Parts: sequence; C-alpha cells; structure tokens
Amino acid sequence: MNSILTGNDYPMTLYNAILTRIRAGEDVNRTKAAIIKSILIRNFNNEKESGETTVALNPNSDDKAYTLGRLFAALEREQSNAAGGSLNATIRDRYFASACANPKVAFVTLLKLSMNHAKKLGEKGRWLEKLKSELLAKLDDSNPYPASLSLEGQGKFILGYYHQTQEFFTSKKDKENNDNEQ
Repeated sequence: MNSILTGNDYPMTLYNAILTRIRAGEDVNRTKAAIIKSILIRNFNNEKESGETTVALNPNSDDKAYTLGRLFAALEREQSNAAGGSLNATIRDRYFASACANPKVAFVTLLKLSMNHAKKLGEKGRWLEKLKSELLAKLDDSNPYPASLSLEGQGKFILGYYHQTQEFFTSKKDKENNDNEQ
C-alpha cells in the first residue's frame, strides 16, 4: 500500500512470491497478471520500452520473453485440442516452470511434441500452426531460445502466456466491439 500511495517501487518480495507460485503450478489469473504488469511497469520501467505491458494481447510485441509466453500458450492449446480435453497432465503441468526459467531446455522438447499434436488435429489445427509460425518468426534465428530468463523476463513470459490464453477465449464479436471502440 505504501508503494501505491508514495509512487515508490513495489517490493520485489511480492514479485518473487507471485512468480514462485505460478511456477509451482498455480493458475495465472487476472490478479496475478495485474500485479506482474504493474511491477514490470513501475520497477523495470517497461511502459515506454515495449508494448507488452498492455491490458490485452499485443501481437506487435517483439520481446523474446513475451513471445515465448505466447508460444507456450499456443502449444498448450494445440495439445488440449488434439487430446479432446481428456489429459492427465498437460504441458502446463510438466513444462511451465522450466519454460519460464530455462526456455532453451523446454522449447526444443515442446516443439517436438507439438508435431504429434498437429498431426492429430490435421486441418482443424491449421490456425494454431499459423500462429506458431508467426511467433517462431519473431524469434531470433541464431538464438531463438535463451538459456535462462531474468526475473523481468519471467514476468514478461507469464504476461505473454496470460494474454494469449485470454485471447483464445475472446469471442470474435467482442474483438470487433473492441476494435470499433478504438
């Protein structure tokens, strides 16, 4: 509360606690995403540097950590669609913490697994394959997956994941209404 009233940086213990809980398997909800976003803006001066600290998905962001978070959400959605919703453990359960902290290790495996999911989906999964291609194109060809992400990068990863997941559940009608309002 003191940080809010005085305009000082938010306590990093709050940020670390949120990141730890999410990596331990808790869901990324609106409150956690809002806290991460506010800390990225205030403590890391992220508002002017890049656009991923927006309210909703920013498809134009070229930030690597944000893009990897979006890619993870797309891979999770592809797995869910391929399995028809009946899974004992999703890639979120098994790989999220690793992908968030050490993307180089996790994403090689995740992309191999996604090939099997894409085969199962066939034509139904074409839009997810297109999204994956767009996201992979945003990553640097020489080093697409960093060995590790800083605390700031982990926050951006989680924010990208949250935004992309929310985008999957936004109806076309709501998207059109939002476009008309802007």
